[in-house]
Amino acid sequence: MTSFFMAWQMFLWIPCPSHKWDDSKRKEMLLWYPVTALINGGLWYLIYYLFTSVGRGIGPVAAAVLAVFPWLITGFMQLDGYMDCADAALYFGKKEKKLEILKDSHVGSFAVISTAVLAILQYAAFMQIGVTALSLKEALALVFIPALTRCLVVESIFMLKPLPTSSYAGLCADIKVIFRIVPILMVASVLAAVYFLCGWKVFCALLIGTFVEALIILYLRKNLGGISGDISGAAVTAGELACLIALAFI
Repeated sequence: MTSFFMAWQMFLWIPCPSHKWDDSKRKEMLLWYPVTALINGGLWYLIYYLFTSVGRGIGPVAAAVLAVFPWLITGFMQLDGYMDCADAALYFGKKEKKLEILKDSHVGSFAVISTAVLAILQYAAFMQIGVTALSLKEALALVFIPALTRCLVVESIFMLKPLPTSSYAGLCADIKVIFRIVPILMVASVLAAVYFLCGWKVFCALLIGTFVEALIILYLRKNLGGISGDISGAAVTAGELACLIALAFI
């Protein structure tokens, strides 16, 4: 279970019950990434349940809390990658300069604008979800969205070429077939759970969100030349938004 707790420490902003770390298990840690995301999703759904069943439904405050929760619980790690990729990918220049911008710790105007748009759209999605009045059964999608977006990211890490400057460059050398198969099985399992627990409409919504995330991964890979932690974070952030918007209009 060391690799599971490594994933917990790395990707969750919740105190971890174990602080063991083994660098030789970093590949296995990535496979646990979607599993730890189920904790994100479970708490996300709990907040939705409290607002809709105990509170007065999804109003402006509830929508704002639900919108920022997935960023808060991960310590803004994925959001940081989203901002870095916005600055780099939206720069119209040579790829070498894009990679310099990607690694630059300074925040550029593209990152600020893109994050503002992201926050507005995520807030609006939850406001629309409040209007749509999802049932608690349909809202179970919130449990699975974080896991689904991360399954796709893990698959891309093991399947696509990493950026030379990325920590994935050494990590993903000589990948065994099992590391490429397991994320695919995870995606299928999560979608199957969504279909049987939430219904076909929610299944279709999350399928649309997953497709959008896949397009974003391919776009960033082509634009920047490979896969990195920043690109993974950007894909998760944008993928969650895509799933929420699709969910809002089922």
